[in-house]
Amino acid sequence: MIPRPFDNNVIARIEQIANLGTCERDLDDGSWTGSDNFIKIFGLPEKPRYTQEEFQFLVHSDEVDGVMAYYRQTLDSQKNFNYEYRCICPDGKIIHVLSRRKISRDEKDVPVKILDFKQDILHVKK
Repeated sequence: MIPRPFDNNVIARIEQIANLGTCERDLDDGSWTGSDNFIKIFGLPEKPRYTQEEFQFLVHSDEVDGVMAYYRQTLDSQKNFNYEYRCICPDGKIIHVLSRRKISRDEKDVPVKILDFKQDILHVKK
């Protein structure tokens, strides 16, 4: 059997079914892009790129220190990021996300990009 890549429509449907959004972060400048479902889950205004600050703004204030400490640890230790935390959407809605990240490194083992999957798991928390 020959593996076939998913087209964007199939990936978008998978994201909707799983209540999942994907984003990719460039660690050189901290900017990131999000899939349509990522933007929908967080209720973000549509933009071609977002800033690091716009991402940190989404993390619940009670969670920021823990999330950022774990984030730095994963970059330093070469582990992938698997963490659950609360976020606040721009409209004030609080959601619980399960975040899984794959860190891409260059030939010198320096982190350069992050592929991030965030799943809204609020329904599991109730």
